[in-house]
Amino acid sequence: MNIQQMRYVLAVVDNGSFHAAAKKLYVSQPSLSHGIKALELELNAQLFKRTRQGNFLTPAGTQFVKHARKIVGDVENLQHRFANVHHDHQSFAIASQYCAALSPLLTSLTTSYPDYQSFRLVDGDYQKIIAEVAQFHCQLGILAVADLDLPQLTNTLAQQHLVYETLSTYQTQVFLRPTHPLANKAELRLADLTAYPHVIATPDTHPSSTPTITCSDPLTTVDLIRESDAYATDLGPLTTPASVGLIAKKLTGANTIHVLLIRTANTDIPPIAAAARHELRQYFNHHQQIGA
Repeated sequence: MNIQQMRYVLAVVDNGSFHAAAKKLYVSQPSLSHGIKALELELNAQLFKRTRQGNFLTPAGTQFVKHARKIVGDVENLQHRFANVHHDHQSFAIASQYCAALSPLLTSLTTSYPDYQSFRLVDGDYQKIIAEVAQFHCQLGILAVADLDLPQLTNTLAQQHLVYETLSTYQTQVFLRPTHPLANKAELRLADLTAYPHVIATPDTHPSSTPTITCSDPLTTVDLIRESDAYATDLGPLTTPASVGLIAKKLTGANTIHVLLIRTANTDIPPIAAAARHELRQYFNHHQQIGA
């Protein structure tokens, strides 16, 4: 059994037929068919049920594909890692849900590390950030996760061979423009917010009694809040409300948010990543919660 045979099987599954798989992999169909047949003989198991209607995975084939995807993925990640090993010292990347707020950090690193020719900020959701770090595309990742989601997330990180440290914890707050009708209240309840649009980053799958505006761009979200009576409950762990012309109000019964810095386990952290971690720690030491 070899990696190429695994790729043959996965290509048939992903492309729907032996012919399409061979075309995708730039090999002849007889070569691909022979490779899969040899694999089936070695495993003493039939992976595909071949019919006039198409090729369908057998139960054994389904199990094989499950494990083969992980193995092929790990090999490709390893190849990517070592194909770029000579360039690692010249590039730095960090993934976060709120990249705009990381610009001061990036500016500092470009000054301190002039030999680095490439700096990259990657924006995305939890899954993308974890994948970017696990696949060695980014040296560091920043996640902000609520109490209830923390156990599941830390389990996912362990499965991906990632480690984390907590940079900060803070309570969810409500962000408003200074002239908002609720601006004079010292603390808000959910009932206070029902009459106002809630700006959220991803579509809410649960029914809501309040109007919502979906906006994934943090800068546009800030503009929406500054120009209307809309509000948001999350602008990211690196955003100070006053710096973007907003105010923050405490929310009764709010979730605790944990800001995590993630990286790959059992690997040396490069000096530039260590410097970035140090600056992030300093930032959060001076800002114990958003709006501090």
